[in-house]
Amino acid sequence: MDCKACRERLSEHEARELPPAETEAVRRHLESCAECRGQRARLARLAEAEAVDTLPEEEPPESLSFAVRREVDRALAPGLSTAPEILTIEELARYLRVPVEAIEDELTTLPAFEVAGELRFRKDRVAEWIRRREDDRVRVMASAEIGAMRQEKRS
Repeated sequence: MDCKACRERLSEHEARELPPAETEAVRRHLESCAECRGQRARLARLAEAEAVDTLPEEEPPESLSFAVRREVDRALAPGLSTAPEILTIEELARYLRVPVEAIEDELTTLPAFEVAGELRFRKDRVAEWIRRREDDRVRVMASAEIGAMRQEKRS
């Protein structure tokens, strides 16, 4: 194993996520390479210091989030990115990656309309529904954090 391959696997090695053969190859390389042992030590110090947790949290621009979601959708389910604007309950379940029963549980909140006794869902309205749910979740989480901070202050 060369240095590049070793360094690419160090995090997984330290987390004990490598298959046995790769674990052994990394171990042997570390025994013979001071540079990679140094990299491993730096990685360990970083983990101990939890430096990642001290980085500021930044939200990406909304346009980037949508672009990433669109690309992930295309990669995971190519047919969904070209889904029709009007969805059946089965198509909606696939679009949201949940069982049909989960959609049925949400029918009172989902924007839907009926045609010939069948429910249909406009994709753009479902996207609005998702955004509202995301916003609601952010508000609930923020409220919980504020409550925890107030409680901590009182202690």
